[in-house]
Amino acid sequence: MRELGQWANDFAMSERTLARMIKRHVQLTFGQWRSQLHIVLALQKLAVNTPVQTISEELGYESVSAFITFFKKALGKSPRQYRVERWGS
Repeated sequence: MRELGQWANDFAMSERTLARMIKRHVQLTFGQWRSQLHIVLALQKLAVNTPVQTISEELGYESVSAFITFFKKALGKSPRQYRVERWGS
């Protein structure tokens, strides 16, 4: 999972400057913004039946269980439960 410092380095700015810009423009902290981004990306991948392990790896989670815990906290159910209820597969 990319950290604020990695993003800031890509844009040749300090972490503090990037954090302020994100907060000003999207009204979220970096962590909140990144979580929302991960949910959107995960949902896109779930919709096309990407395995949960692959999604976890692509988003940079240390383990599948860490990703599942994050997902459940955000949406109230596991990725598999969400996929079955939403798309039936």
